[in-house]
Amino acid sequence: MKIPKAMPLVVTMPKEHNYRIEEGRYASLIHRVRRTQRKNCRDCGDLLRIDFALEVKGKEKFLNLVKAELPFDLEHGSELRTVLTRLLGKDAVAALAGEEVDLEPLLMGKPADVEVEHIRTSKSDQYDYPFVKVCDIQPAGTLVAVKPANNPEPKEQVK
Repeated sequence: MKIPKAMPLVVTMPKEHNYRIEEGRYASLIHRVRRTQRKNCRDCGDLLRIDFALEVKGKEKFLNLVKAELPFDLEHGSELRTVLTRLLGKDAVAALAGEEVDLEPLLMGKPADVEVEHIRTSKSDQYDYPFVKVCDIQPAGTLVAVKPANNPEPKEQVK
């Protein structure tokens, strides 16, 4: 009797999460969207938390994440409405007027450019790395130059 070979147990390990992001501008995709509440705050409203997966040179093996927390307010001029208008377009936001909208499928996987800064406080020296904050969210290609697809970098001319 022939004993069958065992099937190899091949799996793809998920990427490690990295929150140690240097200050700068990054191309990203929206990784997760969820409604949350601010902790330790009396009479605070809900927040929309948007997690961005950044393209960080030299850290491609990691899932490089930053978050933006915006007050859950969609009135004209609010921070959340401004971000939605930038990412989806003015016409798309206008078309949603008066409708019930699920923001998660609307935003998930959407490309965006984000600018990251570090917040330093009097307690910063107690932590291994600084508090990372998203200070700007723009449509893809606005803050970070888009590389042309399938076009090699121009080579230096030899003289």
